[in-house]
Amino acid sequence: MWLCLVGSQGWVAYAQESDETPSQWHSRVLPVELGVGYAVRAIDLSGDGKLDIAIVDSKRIVWLDNSTWKVHTIFETPANYADNVCFAPADIDRDGDIDFAIGTDWQPNNTQSGGAVGWIESPEDPRQMWTYHPILEPEPTVHRMHWIDWNRDGVAELIVAPLKGPKSTAPKFEDVPVRLSAFYPPKDPRTQRWENQPIEVPLFVMHNFDGIS
Repeated sequence: MWLCLVGSQGWVAYAQESDETPSQWHSRVLPVELGVGYAVRAIDLSGDGKLDIAIVDSKRIVWLDNSTWKVHTIFETPANYADNVCFAPADIDRDGDIDFAIGTDWQPNNTQSGGAVGWIESPEDPRQMWTYHPILEPEPTVHRMHWIDWNRDGVAELIVAPLKGPKSTAPKFEDVPVRLSAFYPPKDPRTQRWENQPIEVPLFVMHNFDGIS
């Protein structure tokens, strides 16, 4: 068993349970420098059966190969966007490898505009740059996302949660509730429009969510 840890100000580490003494853990700081580490997941991207580490950094998305911990940059944020903020892995184009849905252009206090939901397509060699495809722009204060079978049809939808309600106002942002969205992957997710369904929740500031379908 092992844990992956990301420090928001520039570092990543993992802690691994000792084979000899399960109650003891050994930690190691990994060789990658981050701007702001927003999200991290352990997932096999190289196909060797070992869990690699994927990280959403402020201005790029990277993954570290478990065999060497070499850093592979797969997405660089466009200059006109604010930070990346979240991601959700899935085989979006159904070609047998893992892609990422991503939330970017993170502007936590701008409830009027900004924010973008898209996905990045893994190439044949996942160590190369991935291709960005937009899903919805703008999506103000986009903050968290998960794949959940929302309508119980056997296919997971992309559920996206903003931090605050659309067009809500400072200082407390309590005049408009948060609106989640369920995005339905089309047959061709590269070129076809993703239908989306709003999900109203009685919350005004929403930091995170999880779901079991």
